[in-house]
Amino acid sequence: MKHFYSTMKTVLVDRATDFNGRSDRPEYWYFSLYGGIIAGLFMLIDNYILGYTFWNWIDPFSETNNAGLLTTSFLLLTLVQSISLGVRRLHDRGHSGWWLLAAFVPILNFVVIYWAVRAAKDTPEALSYENPYGKE
Repeated sequence: MKHFYSTMKTVLVDRATDFNGRSDRPEYWYFSLYGGIIAGLFMLIDNYILGYTFWNWIDPFSETNNAGLLTTSFLLLTLVQSISLGVRRLHDRGHSGWWLLAAFVPILNFVVIYWAVRAAKDTPEALSYENPYGKE
């Protein structure tokens, strides 16, 4: 539980609007995991307890609904932090944060995902590479 709090505090509070610097893979993927779990719990609460759903996050134009007020609020409240984390993760790979926009282009989104999965370029096998975004 301590890891959950420290990861969420780092991303959501300490480095909320920090678009400079770098974020390593564990910070990025643990926030993605914890954010997905929280969004899933909010979807369950929206569907089964509140009973009010109005938006489908997988297919927004379909007739089915699976998200409501809590889920949408969580996604909107963490939008800036998620974007800044994605930019810092791309910086860790040595790429510009503007590449995050390629996540919305059908074929280029695989490139961004590939870069998010890969280790930083300052690993022992790539010591000759100098990251323009500085050290961790």
